[in-house]
Amino acid sequence: MNRRFKPLPSGPASALLLALIAAIAPLAAGQSKQAAPELSVVRADILDKEDGYPIDPESTFMPGETVFILFNVGGFTRGQYDRVKLHWRIDSFGPQGERFVEAKTGEIDSELAPQDANWLPIIRHSPLIPPHAGAGTYRVVLTVVDDLAKTEASREVPVYVGGVAVAGSDYLAVRGLAFARSEKGAKLATPAFRPGDQVWMSFYITGYDLGDDNSFHVRSTLRLVNTEGEVILNLPPHDERGSSYYPRRWMPASLRLDLDRTIPAGRYLLLVFLEDEIAATSYQSSYWFEVR
Repeated sequence: MNRRFKPLPSGPASALLLALIAAIAPLAAGQSKQAAPELSVVRADILDKEDGYPIDPESTFMPGETVFILFNVGGFTRGQYDRVKLHWRIDSFGPQGERFVEAKTGEIDSELAPQDANWLPIIRHSPLIPPHAGAGTYRVVLTVVDDLAKTEASREVPVYVGGVAVAGSDYLAVRGLAFARSEKGAKLATPAFRPGDQVWMSFYITGYDLGDDNSFHVRSTLRLVNTEGEVILNLPPHDERGSSYYPRRWMPASLRLDLDRTIPAGRYLLLVFLEDEIAATSYQSSYWFEVR
């Protein structure tokens, strides 16, 4: 069927109508543009506990602690029947870029009710800081994808970890050896002891190679030598071996010597021998202390 349309009448009335249409058209286009949602992570808080309250984002955590993080996602698309379809991934990285826990993934696929007009998805993550983690800034990154709009957004949360910061090494080495008179006692600026004292030594081993599964195997041996070069104490080798998800790039070591009450006064030399069984390399260092 052919239909005929009457042309718009000419004159002042038609000119006013055309002007009104021209004014409304860009306004409608602008409203449509503003109404388009923009996917974003609108909230990323560290909580004092699971389901707890937000804490200072610059709070410091210690190795072995759990960090409770809560994210909210906004600007997602509501499809037919108010359907929301998102998928997400959380990656957790140490200061050198290695993951300290496995990646976590999930999805949100649901139809919203009218009362859900202000609803925002909640995503939680509770990574454990590895007990052997060194001090530094760790990162937790959420990446979320809107499957309906084909858009993506991300948000990063820095996690500050305190504790020990051990300098790395390109070769097997002993770091920070210190003498004390008791376990966890004050470090001695001048390592001097009396007959019958306990001699405590603590140090870190670093620079060893890791296997494919972050395995390590280091053997340490210690000897005590007097000024004549005689070995007066030869401790049996001690093996440190294992593996972990997060690379263990250094390990603490300690030793206690019980000085005999009849030991002669003088200087004594502690020899430390290390062997990296994975890399087939070795290292030796020596340290003096006195008996007065």
